[in-house]
Amino acid sequence: MKHIRWSARYKPAIGGEAKHTARRAVNDAKAAEEISEIVPKSLRGVDEKMKRRVVRDVYFKIEELKSRGAAVGVRSYSSAIRVFARVKAVDHAVVIWERMAREGLKPDGGCYSAVLGALGQHPETFERFKEVWRSMRSEGIKPTTVNYNTLIHVYSLQGDVKGCFSVAKAMGLDSVKKNSYTYGILLNAVRNAKQRRAVIDDMVADGVTPDTDVMNAAIKGCQESVSEPWKIFELLTHLRATPTIDTYNTLISTYKQHSAESYALSLIKYIDLPYDHYTYNLLLSCCLELTKTPGDPPHLLSNRLLSAATARGSCTPRTTLIAIQIHAKHNLLDDCLKIYRNADPGPNTDKQMLSTIAEVCKRNGAAVPRHLLSKMRGVGIELPGGEDSSGTEDPPGIT
Repeated sequence: MKHIRWSARYKPAIGGEAKHTARRAVNDAKAAEEISEIVPKSLRGVDEKMKRRVVRDVYFKIEELKSRGAAVGVRSYSSAIRVFARVKAVDHAVVIWERMAREGLKPDGGCYSAVLGALGQHPETFERFKEVWRSMRSEGIKPTTVNYNTLIHVYSLQGDVKGCFSVAKAMGLDSVKKNSYTYGILLNAVRNAKQRRAVIDDMVADGVTPDTDVMNAAIKGCQESVSEPWKIFELLTHLRATPTIDTYNTLISTYKQHSAESYALSLIKYIDLPYDHYTYNLLLSCCLELTKTPGDPPHLLSNRLLSAATARGSCTPRTTLIAIQIHAKHNLLDDCLKIYRNADPGPNTDKQMLSTIAEVCKRNGAAVPRHLLSKMRGVGIELPGGEDSSGTEDPPGIT
């Protein structure tokens, strides 16, 4: 974390109060920058350990900045609130907000956006959210598109579709422009085809081009019929939306929710983009649910998908596990063993793979190959034939 040199302390310098105020603002901006660097911009996923570390580091940094004579003001505290929001530490964002009030600091529009963004993550903080919203309006600060989007999101979390549309209407009355994220939230909230198409019509009327998030939200919400996801997909692509592999993953996942795995697998001929590991896992999980698939039998299709995933470097332990489960479903023990031989089992999937192989051995009345006996015993798997099972000679190419 880089150390920033401060240009001035709190005391007024030569040039009067204006120069002192300007220098204080510069210091506040630099302090905000140091606080924001506590959490990397590329952060993906937050566990409790990281959350506690970030909370500790933010409070420590604020005290350190003050001890160095830095002007910790509205921008610094706003930065702290945003950091807390990123690690889901909403209660600490509220602590900082209340500290500002005690120190007599008047929040600006950026600060209101920060605290509203934090409070908007959870439905249980909605009352506090409304309190801050009213305070912002009473200060004469006009809500931005981001602020309104956050408010729509809060209503969406509560399942209040009417509230979502009321806020969207208020945006128009307040002359605040909607963006693709606005429509993405609205599409995620609606639950029927009529409302969905009304939102899309409004989006077109506003001149907003649907992006990946809009497409994903619209497709995810298609719960009323198995034909609706594809209709929405075609409608949005006609409106110049560009599907990504994430869009196709959403489409496959939505079909799976409808128990329409054959529909999902039929998409293979339409996807002209490189698959990611999630695509392979979704398609393989569809094969697992079916006894017949379009074209090849499930186990042959799974072989093609597994080979393609391996060639692209997208084969994860989860991918291999599903492939083994597919072959196990068809009692293809030799294929299960060959797949396991080439696998790179992860700590969370190795036992599942071995358990699946043991179950196939049991169903087929076959002994476990010798090279797997110690592994199975090591993870506590009950062996076919009991602990005295001596195993068979390893099949050719397995050792």
